[in-house]
Amino acid sequence: MANGESTPLTQADLDRAVRAVADLLQVDEVVIVGSQALLVQRDDIDRKLRQSIEFDIYPNDASSWQKENPDHEPSEAIAGLLGEGSQFHETHGFFVDGVDEQTAKLPSNWRDKSIVREVHAGSGKVIRAVAPCPTDIVSSKLMRANQMDAEFASRCMRLGMTSYGDVLNAIRQTDVDPAIRTNAERVLRDASSRKNDFVASKGSPRPDPIDVMMERMLKQHGRN
Repeated sequence: MANGESTPLTQADLDRAVRAVADLLQVDEVVIVGSQALLVQRDDIDRKLRQSIEFDIYPNDASSWQKENPDHEPSEAIAGLLGEGSQFHETHGFFVDGVDEQTAKLPSNWRDKSIVREVHAGSGKVIRAVAPCPTDIVSSKLMRANQMDAEFASRCMRLGMTSYGDVLNAIRQTDVDPAIRTNAERVLRDASSRKNDFVASKGSPRPDPIDVMMERMLKQHGRN
């Protein structure tokens, strides 16, 4: 994932990327994974969750395009025309990374919980932008077990976009090497405890400091 210091991306940027991929590959449904997939559901998410300048996208079915281009992969076409350093990148300030269905490690039932956004293109065409739910986005990122993704998970849990228990279940429902799953669970515990979302070892919630402060203020007000 690439990260930038520019203005966080928006749903308008997502729509532009979706239209570009759909037009390039002549498809009417694309899948978005990675952190920016959160934008498929809503545009008002925390700025720190939108710092990446990269959309990870693959077509749901590019069979027609592949028949016409048998020597190329859709991901290669995306990288060449919409990827990092492309004219698209220079023009819009973000780029599209061509990935595939194996890139994000997701639970087998992720489609049942997926989020869909309809993106309108020219001539009345509507493109379906499909993304995993926030819980599955977080669990897939934790499979990489790095610090940046732990911070992403912590913030998502703190903002109420998902919870420790839900992410843990998603991790355990994902078909990956046991060592990868173990590392993901370890990073999840660390991310959770640092953000006071859940104490995994005890299974009981920690009081949020802000809630505690507000409760004290209300009690004080009641006595006055």
